[in-house]
Amino acid sequence: MARNIKENPTQRDAFLAYFNLGGERSLDRLRQEYARGVPKRVVSLSTLKDWCKKYKWMERVQAMDQEVTDKAEQIAIKEA
Repeated sequence: MARNIKENPTQRDAFLAYFNLGGERSLDRLRQEYARGVPKRVVSLSTLKDWCKKYKWMERVQAMDQEVTDKAEQIAIKEA
């Protein structure tokens, strides 16, 4: 998926952490995880919302979730 705007490493890490929340995924949960993390990161909810919109996190998460599902199906078919 091509992106016109490049994320910096902090923003990319935030996106990956957001994706890895899986079924518990929310921006507020991401903010809470960051606040508890080591080292602790202070990122406001409004900043996360801005990044989510600017870098199209929702679209990217959907695409990545679909890719994971497709790969799991391929593996299941091969093993059957």
